Amino acid sequence: MWIAIQSLAQLETVYGKSRAQVLQDNMDSQIYYRPADIHTAKYLEDRLGNMSAFAHSTTLRDGEETSEGLAERPIPLLASQEIAQLSDEEIIGFHRHLPPMRLTRMDWRKHPALTHRQRIPAPELFELPHVGDIRLESVQSETFQETRGYIDPDMMN
Repeated sequence: MWIAIQSLAQLETVYGKSRAQVLQDNMDSQIYYRPADIHTAKYLEDRLGNMSAFAHSTTLRDGEETSEGLAERPIPLLASQEIAQLSDEEIIGFHRHLPPMRLTRMDWRKHPALTHRQRIPAPELFELPHVGDIRLESVQSETFQETRGYIDPDMMN
């Protein structure tokens, strides 16, 4: 399933807060374009996490530097304001167990191989039989695989 939304609030409006969260939690891959709202930008800032950096401090006395201090503290990997200022070509991607990715969109129209493929006509599809005409015995048993336990999406063909 592929879902495209302009704001996380759209999911909450349509599905309610809890169901929207369940929907988000079950998406293995998520791609975010530059958000227009601060709520989504803040969500992405939190989701990207922090890195460690040093805060510098200097003490002056009578115009002369008397001491310098360094304090390590967390700072956002990408601040919400930076996220809101991404270019049209920059996207942020998440995929299951991989670290977050800052990616660049590709315009398929600039690649001859892809523009050629776009012109290939779709194959002819045959009409499916009516559901009432299908007998279970006529379907090969290997079509259905019995599933027990966890289904690992990385092992699916």
